[in-house]
Amino acid sequence: MSKLIDVYLVQPYERLDRGDFEPWVLVERPTLTSAVESAEGLCRTYGGAVVFSAKADLATGGYSSCKVQRKFGEVPEDPML
Repeated sequence: MSKLIDVYLVQPYERLDRGDFEPWVLVERPTLTSAVESAEGLCRTYGGAVVFSAKADLATGGYSSCKVQRKFGEVPEDPML
C-alpha cells in the first residue's frame, strides 16, 4: 500500500545566453518555510527558483499533485519538474 507524504521541492533555474532556462539540481525540503529560504538563496546564485509542493509516494519515490507555491527571480513562465 502506498503512503503519501507532503514534500516541498525547490527547482533553481539559470537563464542561458540564448534566452531559455537551464534547470539545476532539484532540492527537497521538509517544510514550506525551509523551501522558501532555500529558493531565496538559490535565486541569488542561479538567477531564479521555483518552490513546489507535492505528494511523495514513499513506496515508489514518485511525486504527484505538484503545485507551484512561490517563484523567485527569472524562471520559465510555466515551470515543470
